[in-house]
Amino acid sequence: MFSLKQYFTGGVIQLARAGTTRREHGIDYVYNSHGYRTHDTIKEHIVVSGCSHTEGVGLHYQDIWPCQLEKQLNTQVINIALGSSNSDFVSQNLALWCTKHTPQAVIAQWPNVFRSIHWNNSTSVLVNANISDELFRQKLLQGQEHFLLTFIKNVVYLDNICKLKNIPVIHIYLDIPGVEQELLQLQGITMHYDLKVPGNTWHFDSGALDGSHHSAWCHTQWVNRLRGLLW
Repeated sequence: MFSLKQYFTGGVIQLARAGTTRREHGIDYVYNSHGYRTHDTIKEHIVVSGCSHTEGVGLHYQDIWPCQLEKQLNTQVINIALGSSNSDFVSQNLALWCTKHTPQAVIAQWPNVFRSIHWNNSTSVLVNANISDELFRQKLLQGQEHFLLTFIKNVVYLDNICKLKNIPVIHIYLDIPGVEQELLQLQGITMHYDLKVPGNTWHFDSGALDGSHHSAWCHTQWVNRLRGLLW
């Protein structure tokens, strides 16, 4: 998916699918020169990253929330999300981006705490509860601290990078608050959770064209909430 060298060099993590196109469930996935469903030419912009929801898996490009947000704000939105990614990927990718560019704002949609990147011969493997290996299963057996501390570290690192460059950052986590909330609050970081109440709910269904991910309607509801957080 990406190599160790590419992970730490350049203004964004370079993906192996860069410059390719694939078709699945009637959707054309067109990837730019770095491997993302986004623009190649950069102007004044907001940058976002996250996992499959932010990448827009299962939807046509024009229906995903970064594209909808771009149209509503009339401001370019650069989407450097990757399906199945974890907090390491989101933190490093957005931090790399902010060392080369100065976006108007950063939106970090943090993947589930219980995800990891494992390396084999300098090549990445993204693992989670649905795509696991023996190492991942052993980590789960040892308790949540391994995952939790990595997650907190990544959020704090990105938040500090943004503060140093005076870039507004919005942190989003798609579940109710857990034990990580208190630790983040100690660092002065606000995480916007799914509080399961009207006006504070991230909408989800399985209405995407692949029958698994979230519908265009869900993405529109996201944009409505995000606009209230941005300006």
